Amino acid sequence: MLLYLTEQLFPFTYIVPGESTNTIFHFRTYCEGNQHLRKMIERFQEQVDDEHAPNDNRFSASTYRVIHFVTDVPIRVPSHLTELAPAGSESLGPVVYMLCEFQLLDAETEAANESGDASHEAYKRRQKEAVFRQLQLGTRHDAATPGGTRRR
Repeated sequence: MLLYLTEQLFPFTYIVPGESTNTIFHFRTYCEGNQHLRKMIERFQEQVDDEHAPNDNRFSASTYRVIHFVTDVPIRVPSHLTELAPAGSESLGPVVYMLCEFQLLDAETEAANESGDASHEAYKRRQKEAVFRQLQLGTRHDAATPGGTRRR
């Protein structure tokens, strides 16, 4: 799938470095088990081990599995929209780049992700709880300001 996307939608070099996550399968083991890929392991740019790439999204459950990456996707702006652009912007051309997040997963992984702690509902609940805690903290901080006045 990744090969198809990079051939049809965006060049591989447009993937944003440091924004990729693989928590579905062990990449090094996969490469070692494939005769063609095994030869390439020594030429990898970084050390590749069998640990899943860490997910820096603190709201995701530890059981959530995905191959995730962010890329700049070239988007052609329709002419009816470029006509509305400010004068002098014609030289910029009709193509803009938008950051786009892709998540790749198989049907079995998706089903597992949509149950229990890894579900989208649980993910959104953790986000709301964090916002609520932050609002409570802000309220306590405001009440503690000198003179008891609220900051605005």
